[in-house]
Amino acid sequence: MDEIGLSENRLDELVATQVESTRALSDASVQTSQAHQSRIDELTHQEQHFRQSQLQQAQEALGKAEQLENAHSQISDLQSAKQNIPRQLNSLQSEEKSEIATRRVV
Repeated sequence: MDEIGLSENRLDELVATQVESTRALSDASVQTSQAHQSRIDELTHQEQHFRQSQLQQAQEALGKAEQLENAHSQISDLQSAKQNIPRQLNSLQSEEKSEIATRRVV
C-alpha cells in the first residue's frame, strides 16, 4: 500500500510540475505575443510617419516644380516680348513719320 501511496504522491507532484510548466509557458507565450504586438505597433507607427513625410516632401517638390514651370513660362513670354520690341519700335517710328508728314502737308 505504501508503494501505491508513494506512487500517487509522485504522480501528484509530476502533475503539479506539469501544470506549473504549462502556466509558465503560457505566460511566456502571452508576454512574447504582447512584445511582438508592441513591436508591430511601433513599426506601423514609424511606417505611417515615414509615408506622411514622403508625401509631404513629394507635395513640396510638386509645388516647386510648378513654380519652376511658371517661371519658365514667364521667361519665355518675356523673351517673346523682347523679340517684338524692335518690330514695335519700327512700327511706332513709321506711324510717327507718317503723322509728321501729314502735318507738313496740312
